[in-house]
Amino acid sequence: MLKGTRLYQLLVSVVFLAVLGYLLSSLKLGLVYRELLALDRVYLLLGALILFAAALLKIYRFQIVVRIYGFEIPFLEAALVQMVGISFATLTPGRVGEGSKAILLNKRADVPISSALGMIIFERFFDMILLATGAFLFSLSVLQREFTAAIGLFLAAIIVLFVLFLRHFNSIKRFVPKRYVEYFTPVSASGGIALSLLTLFFTAATWLFEALFPWLLARSMGVNVSFILMFGVIGISTIAVVFSVLPAGLGTMDLSFLVLLPKIGVATETALSILLIYRFFGIVMPFVLSLAFLNINKTSFKEIRSDMGG
Repeated sequence: MLKGTRLYQLLVSVVFLAVLGYLLSSLKLGLVYRELLALDRVYLLLGALILFAAALLKIYRFQIVVRIYGFEIPFLEAALVQMVGISFATLTPGRVGEGSKAILLNKRADVPISSALGMIIFERFFDMILLATGAFLFSLSVLQREFTAAIGLFLAAIIVLFVLFLRHFNSIKRFVPKRYVEYFTPVSASGGIALSLLTLFFTAATWLFEALFPWLLARSMGVNVSFILMFGVIGISTIAVVFSVLPAGLGTMDLSFLVLLPKIGVATETALSILLIYRFFGIVMPFVLSLAFLNINKTSFKEIRSDMGG
């Protein structure tokens, strides 16, 4: 089943890359180059600050999710786990960083693997709910009715799965191979509605900050677009990463970005300029923060890999 899913994701990735390559071949890359050179450096600095703020929001949210599951973790430790996990997810095939977060929580904070996995899935459900909401709003304004209905059903399915996950997470143990059963202890998410609402607030704030950067980049290039629609573009392109096994969702996210932005009035060359800057900061920022927090915690990627068993 897992191999079949990986093969499907690989085929989707190849198709997206092929279409992306065809689209790029028709663009005026010289214009893209000139736009990148002409960009005001103030916007780049502002973008870095925005993504740094988004990273802090992700760390605070992660701390709250850990509390919901009955554990406490210092900010610096939460920062290390979150940023290293994001870096691994971004820079490695198959987004193995999600699993690395569970292992790091177990090794560094003594959180049982089952609880750690519960936290990660819980966190991802909040992400998907916000992203799918943005995708639905975009579709409602820009795309055809059939797309809106499909995205609406997708959002409803996520919410239903979220409820089932909260109520029946411990039943997952039945599907775990026997050699791993010892790592799965009963999980209880009993942080209360207040912490869950706080998690939702920080999730919304995180993704609004993520959308703010490309929105400002568009304005700096003389294109005025709706912030809500830009949020929708971020939502759809980020969800598209799920269908890729390549590092950083290469191909799927990029093609989504380049197809959707022109639908809201952004020239394709300008869309590519925005994408390149957004992707650069989105990849580099977590890695730089990972190095910083590893240094503060007096450890290294080598020691982290050792903790993870490799």
